[in-house]
Amino acid sequence: EGKDGPGVAVMGDRNVLKRNEASDSEGHGFEVSGNDNHLNDNRAKKNDGSGMLVSGTGNMLVHNQAIENDADGIQVSGTSNSLDTNLGLRNKGDGLDITGVDNDLSDNVGTNNEGFGIVAVPGNNDLGGNTGSGNGLGDVDIP
Repeated sequence: EGKDGPGVAVMGDRNVLKRNEASDSEGHGFEVSGNDNHLNDNRAKKNDGSGMLVSGTGNMLVHNQAIENDADGIQVSGTSNSLDTNLGLRNKGDGLDITGVDNDLSDNVGTNNEGFGIVAVPGNNDLGGNTGSGNGLGDVDIP
């Protein structure tokens, strides 16, 4: 059926993913590894892994939606990434999970996830407007 692995996989630098949907994949919806990639207006829905798994430096995630995935909605590792106006909704893990440092987060929303709405390790930058509600472990934790 062509559903094994991630819905969309990109390895490399300076790629643009805009207005794509990855749904019902047996892995992650989007799996992006590299630097200076732009993910804009994408939707990841009902994937067996995370909706979006992004690693690297200088990546920009703007206005993406991760809905009803079996792990985190959006998971980002690496440094100096920017997340703005993204939505994590009804995921089995966290809505947005940031494991790297020196990332900028602004105006993101995490709602009705089983884990946290938005969670980040210490050393990230909360630029304001990040909100959450109805999450199992807490709404927003950006120390």
